[in-house]
Amino acid sequence: MSLAGLPLSLAPCGTLKVTAIAGDLATRGQLQDMGIQTGKRLQLLQSEMDEGVVIALGDTRVALGQDLARRILVTPVEKGR
Repeated sequence: MSLAGLPLSLAPCGTLKVTAIAGDLATRGQLQDMGIQTGKRLQLLQSEMDEGVVIALGDTRVALGQDLARRILVTPVEKGR
């Protein structure tokens, strides 16, 4: 894992913290409009290598394709933190 984190597409299911978002301004804006921002916590609910991921942001569920999921770098959040 790099210092910035692991791509969401490769992360284990569970609570994760967004450490960085790669991509051009439009991609970063699209993800921010969905509520995915650096420093935010999310719950990875499902990850399928060929299909994408499903995350929870509060009460909202969001499905992302592999291309977008690879651009979101995350680190696992330890329980109790």
